[in-house]
Amino acid sequence: MLEKNQKHNISADFMFDSWKKEYTHKLKFHEFSSIQASQTSKETSDLLNLSDEVNGISGKRIRVHENLAAQASNALKGAKRRRRLANYRMLFEHSCDSFLFIDLKGHILEANLAAMKVYGYTHEELCTMKIQDLRAEKTMDLIDMQLQAAYNSGIIFETCHVRKDGEHFPVEVSSHQVVVKLEKILLSVVRDITERKHLEKELVKTESINAIGKVASGLAHEIRNPITSVHGFLQLAASQRMDQIRFAENCNLMLQDLERANSVITELILVSNEKGMELKFWNLNQLLFSLLPTIQTIAKSQDKTVEIFLEETRGISLDAIEIKKLVLNLVNNALESMLPGGKVTLRTQMMEDALVLSITDNGSGINPEIQDKLGIPFFTTKDTGTGLGLVICNSIATRHNATLSIESNQFGTTVQIRFKG
Repeated sequence: MLEKNQKHNISADFMFDSWKKEYTHKLKFHEFSSIQASQTSKETSDLLNLSDEVNGISGKRIRVHENLAAQASNALKGAKRRRRLANYRMLFEHSCDSFLFIDLKGHILEANLAAMKVYGYTHEELCTMKIQDLRAEKTMDLIDMQLQAAYNSGIIFETCHVRKDGEHFPVEVSSHQVVVKLEKILLSVVRDITERKHLEKELVKTESINAIGKVASGLAHEIRNPITSVHGFLQLAASQRMDQIRFAENCNLMLQDLERANSVITELILVSNEKGMELKFWNLNQLLFSLLPTIQTIAKSQDKTVEIFLEETRGISLDAIEIKKLVLNLVNNALESMLPGGKVTLRTQMMEDALVLSITDNGSGINPEIQDKLGIPFFTTKDTGTGLGLVICNSIATRHNATLSIESNQFGTTVQIRFKG
């Protein structure tokens, strides 16, 4: 035994060079030897040999100790590796999600129990199939692109799969490359999202009912006012004799009220888009160039200017009439927010995941107190507005799988439309 309160650190000086002479004398042993059990760990673990042999332990015995230490270290590593593999195997076998190992051509190499339950095939059947056999016919044209993207950088996407009994169901797929026994393959984790989609539909239905209620309330107010006005004028005309000039003036007022009611109905039709979209492959820059003369004429009539900066962009699927309506609405809003001398800037940019159209003005910005109300049907700050302009813009953007966002401060406002993909 070493003496108590010993301050020497074996791990720090595992060969005992600085102090073995002192302790060989005190403990009446001729030699100390130690061998580091692991050369890879940060903490040194040592095997200590105390010997009363004058020459200590021989080189042969040292090699034996070294071999034992190496074997112990490898055994520890192997045990850790086996524990990790056991955990992976447990995850693979007991996961609620389907695990599919796939080669570059789409052949299924391995599948877990969840996959057998979800698709209705046996393990043997799945391992003789290709991933294409599990996909709905309408999604086939995307498979090669998705496989390549998964191999390159990984991919997460939603698609439609088919069970053995022919039932179609929505899935979310997370797929990326893994290396198994020096072979590069794909691991695809497939989640059945049938319940999620059902809940999303119910949520949309509930939100639609609430939205219809709000629109109906606003619509009743917007149309009742002109009708009430016309009704009053007609009652007045029926009860009194009017000269031709006064009667003509009242008729003009009635026509204005009826036109207002008609404009509300027309804009509501634009929101609902009952006619459907006519999608074609367009270059957004070309559409903006075609609108430029109209926009510049409107701006010039108000003593304002328009600038346009267009980056090279790829074509996207658009309804040209709807996109022109969207741009004109937003440009008109921008022009109306500025005093004479103001400037509107249109800009297109290609981002990594989206094509972005920005419309910026240098007006006084939007009052923060009303910014959250923008886009609510029939909310307007204009004397003659219907409060449906931004609702129409949002509706058009949504139909094009795009998002519309507004940023505003005291120096102006920027509206961005991000066309995905």
